[in-house]
Amino acid sequence: DPFPFRPVASPDQVRRALLIGRVVRLAAGYTPWESNCFPQAVVACLLLRLHRVPYALYFGVRRPAGQQDLDAHAWVVSGPVDVTGGASFGHFTVVSAFLSPLLKAC
Repeated sequence: DPFPFRPVASPDQVRRALLIGRVVRLAAGYTPWESNCFPQAVVACLLLRLHRVPYALYFGVRRPAGQQDLDAHAWVVSGPVDVTGGASFGHFTVVSAFLSPLLKAC
């Protein structure tokens, strides 16, 4: 299983990722619309890119026990930081991932 992939971040980038995560979660509580995981993840990606912090954006699904419907979730990680979406690896099956343009292909 190739996941979880967490982009390597310098100590300065880790500090920025922590701050960006806090700002996004704080702002989500003040929006006049529902700011669930998806808009939070998109805003986090934009801010991380602006501040040149490498990140990975994940989309995942899970089926709660005894239910037919799937739960969908989006989350962003950078180094050891769960920027938005909490610790979601292991709780959701990853169906798609987008990597920061800062990451270069090997």
